Amino acid sequence: MQPDLIRIGKLNKTFGTRGEVLLDLDIPDTILQTGMPVFLGIAETRVPFMITEIFLRPDGRYQLLLDSILSPEQAGSIVNAVAYLERKYLPAPGEGQMYLTELIGYSATDQQEGKLGIIRDILAYPEQDMLEIIDSRERILLLPLVEAYLVEIDDREKVVSLDCPTGLIRLLRGES
Repeated sequence: MQPDLIRIGKLNKTFGTRGEVLLDLDIPDTILQTGMPVFLGIAETRVPFMITEIFLRPDGRYQLLLDSILSPEQAGSIVNAVAYLERKYLPAPGEGQMYLTELIGYSATDQQEGKLGIIRDILAYPEQDMLEIIDSRERILLLPLVEAYLVEIDDREKVVSLDCPTGLIRLLRGES
């Protein structure tokens, strides 16, 4: 049975001479420990690696040494991989809440414009989180993820319904 995996971040670069990697977290309160399995998105699958050494850096990123990654060259091959953790290792979200990264893969719709596309990523910006949506023509649309625009999240149908201000979608698409 496939474990219930939640996206926790992304490996952003190598570090050191032993094959360490730096992990940027999407879920800030994530606590990782030695011996814990972390799953990496590699070639359309999620491959488990055990954490053999770990260090929480002052900048909030984790410096990880993973089993079977034994050199900077091997570490370089997993840079930019998305990292997942089993739900049981994460702090439980509040009642009626979810992790933002769970929205990845949901369809996004707007009450005025209809179907916008598929949520490909949640990007953390200092001002607010952004939905990265890819439409049927492979165009990318970045929409602010703000409560004022959010109408409903349908977990069963995997749809995020939005009500964006009139003209915002067309403006972001470069349409008049």
